[in-house]
Amino acid sequence: MKSLGPIAGVLLLCLVASCHKDQIESSPERGNDSITFASSSDEIIQSDWIKGSNWEVATQPSHSVYHIEINLDRSATQGNVVVFQKNVANSHSAVLPYEEIRGNQKIYWYYEMNGDKIMISADVYGVATNPFITSAFKYLVVNNATMGNMERSGINRTQLMGMSYENFMEINQ
Repeated sequence: MKSLGPIAGVLLLCLVASCHKDQIESSPERGNDSITFASSSDEIIQSDWIKGSNWEVATQPSHSVYHIEINLDRSATQGNVVVFQKNVANSHSAVLPYEEIRGNQKIYWYYEMNGDKIMISADVYGVATNPFITSAFKYLVVNNATMGNMERSGINRTQLMGMSYENFMEINQ
């Protein structure tokens, strides 16, 4: 995940540099998404599924970039953060970053950590329909020992990037 940080940073810089104030829309609701933890252990801390309600969009000539910010609980800032996106229509979940095809849309999902905040973004090519309306997100904070155990048991970071939330939790029980 750490190797994606510079890429996400460059993408964010490009987004900010190419946007004009009049191109940014906000959802009618503002404020921070509240987090309640469904589970907390010494190995993995996880949030409940969070609906992406406080979104913003920046329209570009070739695509639209939708994004939200989620606050991490202060006790959950130590460890490796893994973010999952779930399509609430079909309950399919996938770890970010990944590419999704929805009809004639191509969506690139990714996230960036900034202190105790997670910014989740979706670059939408094709019909500019807000993908956050039908999405929910869950983040996990996994300590280094658990990540090491996964690697020793044969799960490398590339395999982790292709997992659903259910598969991830199944191998960590």
